[in-house]
Amino acid sequence: MRGARPHRRRPAWRRRGRRLAPRRPRSRAGTRRRHRRLRQPRRGRAQPRLPAPPRHPHHQRPDGRHPDGPRKEQLMTRDQIMNAYTAQLARIQGSNTYSDHAKRVMAAKAFKSTEQQLETLRAGEEKALRDRRASLQRSMFGASGNQDPSNVIARRDANDRAAKLEDPRAAAEALARAEMEGDTTMSQAIATRAAQYGWGDVLSSYTSTRPGFQRAAEEFNGLPDPDDTEFRFRHSAQYYLPMPPSLDGSRPGEVERLAQTSLDGDAPGQPAFGSGYTPTLDAGDARAASATFGGGAA
Repeated sequence: MRGARPHRRRPAWRRRGRRLAPRRPRSRAGTRRRHRRLRQPRRGRAQPRLPAPPRHPHHQRPDGRHPDGPRKEQLMTRDQIMNAYTAQLARIQGSNTYSDHAKRVMAAKAFKSTEQQLETLRAGEEKALRDRRASLQRSMFGASGNQDPSNVIARRDANDRAAKLEDPRAAAEALARAEMEGDTTMSQAIATRAAQYGWGDVLSSYTSTRPGFQRAAEEFNGLPDPDDTEFRFRHSAQYYLPMPPSLDGSRPGEVERLAQTSLDGDAPGQPAFGSGYTPTLDAGDARAASATFGGGAA
């Protein structure tokens, strides 16, 4: 066509974020990319939330028990308990809100609570020590996993025969004879007898061919005896709790009475007004004490 302008393909502009870019000519590859972009959400838009996975049926119980069973409470260490006790006493004594009597009551409560925590920790350590010693003894001298009646009878007979050994020489001869015959039950009974009486040569002969026994014996000998008087004294001294400064000179009965005092009433077992006894805490002290033991600041 004469005089007509040639067809010119002008780019169509569209906005992409903050910059302008020409639209590319359509093609199959471009169509696939465009469809892929449409499937993906743009930046700044709310992402679709996927449905939450089904919860464990135990989580829906009213008691709220854990699906893996009850969780064990993580006990604090001795240093953590002592630091918390010191900080609590400092917070009580440094407050200008409490009366002197209220401070003594709250200090007694903190003392008894911390004393119970330390006793729980001390008893737990002693129990763990006893359990470990018992486990090592079972591994060295205890019965095997086979509790067949015939094995139980054979073990009792071996223990009775080993109990008749009165000197290490006879025990060594009996051990050599049992080892030669392959009687492990009798050998173990003789080793138990030797350990009770301290026959070192007999134990050395028994452990020479049993490296596992030797390792268990070394660990057992390295553990303290929880029934030893010196160990009990030193172990108890590590968990000694000093008395708060405001209760210095107080008798244990008085500290116990103060610790049992209600924060918003009279002490238990004490007469009320009109009997010559003054209430332990007034309303202001009760509110301040409740704020402190409830986690608030004085």
